Amino acid sequence: MAATIGAAALLVAVCWFGATTKAPPAWEISVFDFFNTLPSPVGNALAALMWFGTTVGILIAALAASLWKRNDISTHVLLAGLLAWLTQRSLKPLVDRGRPRDLLAEANFHGHLASGGGIPSGHTAMAVAICAAVAFHVSRPWRAALALLAGAIGIARMYTGNHFPLDIVAGAALGWVCAVAAHYLIGAWERRRPRSSGAATS
Repeated sequence: MAATIGAAALLVAVCWFGATTKAPPAWEISVFDFFNTLPSPVGNALAALMWFGTTVGILIAALAASLWKRNDISTHVLLAGLLAWLTQRSLKPLVDRGRPRDLLAEANFHGHLASGGGIPSGHTAMAVAICAAVAFHVSRPWRAALALLAGAIGIARMYTGNHFPLDIVAGAALGWVCAVAAHYLIGAWERRRPRSSGAATS
């Protein structure tokens, strides 16, 4: 619970900072520059994973879980992903901080450039929501792999020139909060469902 409260507080803080201070600070630009100038083979490999942080990624992850006979994971992924998708779309116009192409005179841009606000990163939010939802149901080694996947997508969004670091931080915090919220919502629904009556007793 402490991690979730911390993530929610971090999300609020970053959104407030972005809404009140539109220009990225020098340290954030430096971090962005580091990832934005990664060697092309590394950056392109990371960019190839970005589809996972989209609605297509949500659907494919949920379908894969269903084929694996894990409907609990499938439901969790769908709900967490939906919450992340809806929330990030609502927050972007409220925070209204631009992306690197809006705020920087020079940057490297690769592939498709998204439009609209930058905070929070939608790809990162959905990727973390998916990975965190799955992490609730799998063992520790798988959780580490999922964390690496989500992190790679966040880095890829900076490499392609679509997001600043704080966009990624806000997206990651949002994704985690959505995965936890989905966990509790599903649990509450399961507790309210009528249970089949047990064997009759004499």
